[in-house]
Amino acid sequence: MSTKRRRSVPVRFGNGLLRQEYNRAGPWSSSTTAPFYGSTLRNNRDLDAAGIQGTQVTESENHPIWRKLASGKPLDLEEASMDSKSLRDIGGDFTMKKQYCNPSVLGKHTMISPYNTQDPAFRVTYSGPICPPVTLSFPPFANSSELELQRWGTKAISLCSPANSVANLATALGEIRNDGLPKVLGASSWENRIDSIRKGASSTGDEFLNIAFGWLPLISDITDLAKGAVNLDKLMEQYIKGAGETIRRSHHFPTVESKQVDVVKENCSPSISPDSLQLHDLSKINKGSYVRSRLTTIRRWFSGSFTYYLPREWRDSMSDRVALARHLLGLDLTPEVLWNLAPWSWAVDWFGGVGDIIHNAESIATDSLVLHYGYIMEHSVVQDTYSFVGPTGFLSSQSGRPADMVLTSEAKIRRASSPFGFGISTGLTTQQKSIVAALGMSRA
Repeated sequence: MSTKRRRSVPVRFGNGLLRQEYNRAGPWSSSTTAPFYGSTLRNNRDLDAAGIQGTQVTESENHPIWRKLASGKPLDLEEASMDSKSLRDIGGDFTMKKQYCNPSVLGKHTMISPYNTQDPAFRVTYSGPICPPVTLSFPPFANSSELELQRWGTKAISLCSPANSVANLATALGEIRNDGLPKVLGASSWENRIDSIRKGASSTGDEFLNIAFGWLPLISDITDLAKGAVNLDKLMEQYIKGAGETIRRSHHFPTVESKQVDVVKENCSPSISPDSLQLHDLSKINKGSYVRSRLTTIRRWFSGSFTYYLPREWRDSMSDRVALARHLLGLDLTPEVLWNLAPWSWAVDWFGGVGDIIHNAESIATDSLVLHYGYIMEHSVVQDTYSFVGPTGFLSSQSGRPADMVLTSEAKIRRASSPFGFGISTGLTTQQKSIVAALGMSRA
């Protein structure tokens, strides 16, 4: 069952305090000893913080078994008796979206003006935050849509799944059949060619011609066929060993980064509250700029556990012909030996068998690959860094500047696949349904 949780991530600019400090005691101050403070102004609210209150929303499935396994607690009898699929794949869909500001609490700055020339002379002291000249807002999220995530997950499966081995096998078989073997027509005429060579070998005058134009090409054709059959056997044997095994794979896509710099506001100055002209240089007010640097980073990766189903008869149908090919390569071939191996129907059948195997290999690559579990994950972060550039408008004796504000919109997403890929929940073929049932991978 999916649950949704929401919490606030507060951002506090803090409040400011402005006081007048006189150079001597008087009716303007209740103090009789220094410092002689006069009127005090206080801002009792968080300055401009309401516009950038952060939040975090998390939506995920409940997995009590995962919590037990992670904490080392033993499973009860009902949990321990669950099928292996349920214990092997205890994850699920997950979405977390968070917006927050750094710093979440602005530091206090202290500014003190020089004494004025009035009588009595006084100066102004300020303690509090220096706020940006614009109302800030969080950047948009950069997470992919559900359809885009399915596409990324499908691409990841195509890049790292064991089905690639099957596809490569089909390609290799096609190359063996097309490039490394003689034509079917040639195989069907071998028996006649051998008979002619046997008869011609009795005539010494024709022996050289028989060897050069008859026997050597025939031996080459038959050897090519036998080597092709043996190479096929090695390719098949390697793939058969992996059938039914659990194969874990992962793939990390290249990190995507982009950066954009914009001037949000020109001819501006930062603000304080309460404010006083005593702290400003009027010739430098509204001479600065507020700049936003947006950095977007997106990471995507896939993790899955595969298995593929392989009918045993797919291998057995070739065993006899491969055994004969191995036998041929170990013989000292003579016309008499080859004559005794006739008829050559096995060679013609072998060509048809290769075609069937290629077809079956391509079918397995698309129809018999099963995921015990598969997850596409994405972590996207969009950071807006706001910086004040230029004169602040405060007196040159004041070092206070607004702190760089970093507003972040972050999303973490995980999506689970079906046994046959992402975005596939219904409409399985009859073969796929039978494979899922045979492997005990049916899902509620």
